[in-house]
Amino acid sequence: MKQKTILKKLLATGLTALICNTVQATVVINKSFPTAEETIHHYLSIHHPDQNFSDEFYLLDMAGGGLEKFDVSQEYKGKLHVTFEAKELSSSERTLAQQFARELHVIWDELSRQKFDQIPAKVVPNSYELTTYQFKRNDLSDYIEKGISTKLQRLIDNTLIRMAAFANIKLEDDNIHFYAVDDARVSVRITYYRTSVEVQVTKVVDRYNNTIPLSRAELNSDAISFRVNWDDTGHFEALMRYLQGSGMTMVGILAGGSGVNKGSVRAIQCYQGTCEVVE
Repeated sequence: MKQKTILKKLLATGLTALICNTVQATVVINKSFPTAEETIHHYLSIHHPDQNFSDEFYLLDMAGGGLEKFDVSQEYKGKLHVTFEAKELSSSERTLAQQFARELHVIWDELSRQKFDQIPAKVVPNSYELTTYQFKRNDLSDYIEKGISTKLQRLIDNTLIRMAAFANIKLEDDNIHFYAVDDARVSVRITYYRTSVEVQVTKVVDRYNNTIPLSRAELNSDAISFRVNWDDTGHFEALMRYLQGSGMTMVGILAGGSGVNKGSVRAIQCYQGTCEVVE
């Protein structure tokens, strides 16, 4: 199984927490930007496009604990005008930011040693169950919440809440990767609140690099094929159960596979015993 620890993911170089004082929201920016202004522009374009908006922003380097603070104003009159004013930081703010980054390293280092990103079989026996059953997604959410909520909520209370005298905070991170026992990569969005954690599965890719649709609408939207290995009966049977549970089946071997026992299958829709190729 390909290893990619949460520690390496969360504490990658350039990972930034953007904290908005008034709206009390924190978004983890997974993309590295050369300047603070570009980071804030990125946030505004997603969360406040074409809107009048003003707030006090903290930019926290999650890897090193560096901190910047700005007053930001965005005005829209047919064209966006954004102004930035750097603010002086107190020694307390700097200390708390460094403490947050340092202790976050400790938390994720501990979880990585425990192989927290390896989903136990009792939680998710195979990735197709995760896409088929909502209760399995809830089981995964419970597993993640139990593992991280208490530690992170205590850390947020001791640092970020005190840093800006927030009454509350919301810390979002997209595209965190976990791994199922069948080698599938499960991408989730984790939202940390002061008193709770929310987990949403956003993408599942199985061991043969098939993206598994998370809803029937996604599955039926276009003609879809799955790469298979006929020797891997466990995977093939799980795929078949998944398709049958969605009112579909599979047909034929398509070109594009490599090796005698490898190929791909076409998913088709079935209604009242009649099956038609999805076009």
